[in-house]
Amino acid sequence: FPTVGVEPSLVEKPEQVQPGTHYLWRIGGNQEFKLPLGGGEIYEKRLPYQIAEHYGQFEAKGGVLYPPPASYVYYQNKVALAELFKRNDVKTPETWIFKNVDEAISSKDKVSFPVVIKDPYGFSSKGIQQATNWEEFESAIRSFFKDT
Repeated sequence: FPTVGVEPSLVEKPEQVQPGTHYLWRIGGNQEFKLPLGGGEIYEKRLPYQIAEHYGQFEAKGGVLYPPPASYVYYQNKVALAELFKRNDVKTPETWIFKNVDEAISSKDKVSFPVVIKDPYGFSSKGIQQATNWEEFESAIRSFFKDT
């Protein structure tokens, strides 16, 4: 930081924020956030929102954070990111979002191949499946929803 003429300052709690000060933030891993879940919540689904809410407290105290904490909801949520891209006319490969196996199977006329099937909250290529035709797709979808 000597090149920009400032000394870094580490803040760990919102109360330590100096209003108007710019902060870079990152998390070292999801294990840092063992926040309580509400009834029926799934950890991987709730986590990005909990992180955004946590760092949003730093903004509420006047800190200027980069990246903006609200953007974290897109980091590990492929559904939210796909919807954001669609709303903003960002060109991406065609994306289908299915809430259950029946919805996926009933979409036979919409799906074109090849496809990649991803867990909306997965990371590091965990659980990715591919299908080049309807039979492979149906098998992969049934397997995916059975395991979720």
